[in-house]
Amino acid sequence: MTLHLAWLGLTLAGGVVLGAFPASYVLLVAQKRELDGQPLSSGDLWRLFRANFWRANAFGYATGILIAGGLAEMLLLPRGEVHPLVAMIVPITTLWISYWTINAWVLLADAEELSLESTRRTVPLILLHPLRSVSLLLCLGLAILGFALLPALAVAAGSSIVTLILMKVGRGASTSPQPTGTMKGEL
Repeated sequence: MTLHLAWLGLTLAGGVVLGAFPASYVLLVAQKRELDGQPLSSGDLWRLFRANFWRANAFGYATGILIAGGLAEMLLLPRGEVHPLVAMIVPITTLWISYWTINAWVLLADAEELSLESTRRTVPLILLHPLRSVSLLLCLGLAILGFALLPALAVAAGSSIVTLILMKVGRGASTSPQPTGTMKGEL
């Protein structure tokens, strides 16, 4: 509940439109720290929010525009006037970008590093761990279904429950290189 209120406060502090993505990143990192037994103070949450404000917005809006563009293309694509290959590529690409985006947020929060280099490393990690990646999406879908069935749950603890589920399922791989040449969490 406390993390949910922190997310709402940070989203409002960013002016809602510019606050949602950084607040979501901070919430994922805070949930990771809670699971590790190292909870963040409200001052730490604020510092993390400010430090990653523009990068989180750049990542969130860039991927959001790609997904929205793909969805719009699927809806507006004239049926029968386009080559079947093109009609197939647009939905597949949109699905992949959506799949990658959801998984990338969790991997970036787990590594506590929101940079272009760590974002690049998320693609092979997602491809190398398809079971965890698909499990993450299934858990997110179930959480959304639960909110649809019990709207009061979404109001009471929405964002913190979703991030708890995402961080529990999606942890293990990291975008930070390890000195031994393996990725964090790998044996």
